[in-house]
Amino acid sequence: MNFIELTDHEIVNIEKIDQQHSQYVKIVNKLYDQLGAKFDGETKRLFAELKNVLREHFDTEEELMKEYKYVNYFSHKLEHDRFYNFVDDYSKNISNGNTKLDLEFLKSNKRWFFNHFEFNDKKCGEFLTTQGVS
Repeated sequence: MNFIELTDHEIVNIEKIDQQHSQYVKIVNKLYDQLGAKFDGETKRLFAELKNVLREHFDTEEELMKEYKYVNYFSHKLEHDRFYNFVDDYSKNISNGNTKLDLEFLKSNKRWFFNHFEFNDKKCGEFLTTQGVS
């Protein structure tokens, strides 16, 4: 069983964004499978991939929000920045040996994803689709 499951509820009907959400979930699920394993090349690779997918996804959403003058752009971007910094700091602490991959980090990711989706991405997606973005 996967740690995070996407349903039809988490679809914004913007192909690129939906694909990026799916990529993010797959990586978090792979990290979940790494719990208890030695922090090795695979875990480091997954963290690098997680950061890359988040950066690409956040950039995609932010560019669309700016292009279509989404009214909640600044608060949405602020959430992206805070979450990216959280993941980046955690990744650095793991690489430095200051912490280990733990369930709390993954739970934080899961909570953040579903909360962010429900209160931000869903509304943003609805706005963007009314602007013809698909």
